[in-house]
This record gives sequence, structure tokens and C-alpha cells, in this order.
Amino acid sequence: MRAIPSLLIHCLPLVSGLVGTGCGGGSTAFRNEVEDNAGAGGSGASAGSAGSSGSSASGGSGGASAGSGGAGGTSTGGSSSGGSSGSAGSSTGGTSGNGSGGSGGGGSGGMAGAGAMSGMGGANGACLKNTEPPALRCRTQSDCTFPGSFCGGSLFSGGCGAQLPAQRLCEMDDQCGDGRICLELPTPTCTVGTPTTCADSCTDESCAAGERCNSSGRCEPTPCDEGYACNTVSACAPGRSNADAHGCAPANCTDEGFVCADDRSCAGPGTASDEHGCAPKLCSDGDWTCADGYVCMTPTTADPHGCWCGSDATCGTDRVCADQGYCISKSCTTDDDCTCGVCLGTQCAPDFGYCTMIAA
Repeated sequence: MRAIPSLLIHCLPLVSGLVGTGCGGGSTAFRNEVEDNAGAGGSGASAGSAGSSGSSASGGSGGASAGSGGAGGTSTGGSSSGGSSGSAGSSTGGTSGNGSGGSGGGGSGGMAGAGAMSGMGGANGACLKNTEPPALRCRTQSDCTFPGSFCGGSLFSGGCGAQLPAQRLCEMDDQCGDGRICLELPTPTCTVGTPTTCADSCTDESCAAGERCNSSGRCEPTPCDEGYACNTVSACAPGRSNADAHGCAPANCTDEGFVCADDRSCAGPGTASDEHGCAPKLCSDGDWTCADGYVCMTPTTADPHGCWCGSDATCGTDRVCADQGYCISKSCTTDDDCTCGVCLGTQCAPDFGYCTMIAA
């Protein structure tokens, strides 16, 4: 039996006077010990680039599609994972991300498509098949001997242990004195309810950019039809259901100047369209060409253009083409069922799992 480094068991901090103090990060020491044991990984076959983010108040549309499936490379590893599988490329360019116009979120990354070829190999790009897992790493639950630990594909961050009541120092303005208000504060981690405190009433100079001081002495978002400028991928439309606090909503491609990504066309509102009215181009319409090894079928969540993997050979090492048209990990009972990876649970994986535990 190999030595198991000591673990930090998560517990509640003592609370004295300040109610609402968070107590996360229960498995930090445990996670650090695992990371110290992980080797550096090689580079993996990469997925497409992420969608471009919008300016401060609104995300842009998703970026160009992910690249076609690269040849199976060595997997990324690094200090935290000891090497993970290379990211799957997309057979068709993947799904471009949707920008969250108006609400302040950046565009989501281009999604990997229907399981293009992925890299395999653990630390330093080596095949880990039939090798001994390092300390605190595992194939099955039996490898995790520390009480309360379990074998999982990734590390879990620490829980709260308990949810503490928010500290409310006032309930109404009258309790705070002349020229002061009862102000609600952001809710801290591991806290239930909204904390409050007494604070000075705002002035025109005390509010942040994009805010104004209202008659109650509180700062509020400045409406776009009263001076706030929406960003370039948003339009001032206070009446729309997806408008943000300023009244800015994602601009339409039909009549508000939004330009769709290369793998999408301007279709207007519809079930396949994003918030800007852009819809994926379909291979069945001749507007999109599937990559080599893929066949044109019907759109799926894995590939909205309708490209399906044509065979297991398209998917790469230790992956197979599922009946639904996308690549999945190969099933296994032992490492001997895998070409290069380890049998983690019931599926071939490029690296070992982690012995970890959840805070009580």
C-alpha cells in the first residue's frame, strides 16, 4: 500500500461577531498535494478558438468555429492534472458561441464538434496503460484508501460545510439616522439571505460609471434611453424581455446591424437561432461542408451543422463513433481494452482519476 499524504478535512470556521463569513476551499490542501504529484503533460489536439467577447456591458457573438479534427496529439497535462486528453476538434468547425449582448457576459467559446480526433497520453505524453497510479490517483474506488475519499475524474473544490445566515444590521432607512440609508450588500459565499448595513445616501458624484443617484439615495443603472450608451453588439430596447438593467438588449442581425459569425446565417427569430437571430449553416442545404471522415446527416447538439462521425477511425485513440453521430470514450473493463489510456471506471481515459473527498 502506497503512502497517503495527510489531507485537510474541511470544517466550519469559528464565527465571532461577523455572521455570514464564508468557509469554502475545504479541499485546498488536498488539491495542492495532488497537483504536486502530477507530471507536466504534452500539448493536445486543440479545439477551435473561443467566441469573441463583447465590450463591457455585452458579450459578442461566438467566434469562428473550432478547427477540424487534428491528428491525435499528446495530451495536455500540467501541474494540476498530470496530463489530460487533448481537446477534440470539430468535424465541421464546431458551434460558434453566442454572445450575451447587453447583459455584460462575454461570448461563449466555440464548442468542440462531433468528436474529432483527440490526443491521448498522461504525464509527458506517455501512454499510461497498465501502469501504477501515483499517490492520490486512481482507476477505481479501491485505489482510494483514505476514509471518506472516492475516485473521480477531476478534483472537487471544497464545500461550505454549512450555510450561515446573512448579517442584517438594519431593515429600514429610519434605523440609520438622517442622511443615511439601509443598504443591501452582495451575498457572501456560504451565506443564506441578503446582508444589510447603514450607509450614507448617494450623490451624483458617488455612484459608479453607468449609474445615477435616485430619489431614495441609492445608486441605480442609468437607462439607455436617458444617456447610457449600449455597446456595439447591443441595441437600446428597454421593453425586451432579454434587456439588461440599462435596457440594452442583443442587437438583431435583421435590422440592427449585428453581423453573424462565418458558420451562421441571419435567419431572424427561430428555434435554431441565437439571441441575435443567427442560425447555424446546414450541410443539408449546401451551406456548410463537413470535414473529412464526417457525413452529412441531421443537426445535433454535438454538431448543429448536421455532420456526424463516419467511423471509429474518425474519432481517434480510445474513442469510438456512437450511433448518435458523435465520438465518445471507448468502453472498458480493464486497461487491456484500451489502446493507450487507462480504464477509469468503465471508460478509457488518457489519465488517472483523483482520490478526493467532499466536505461534510
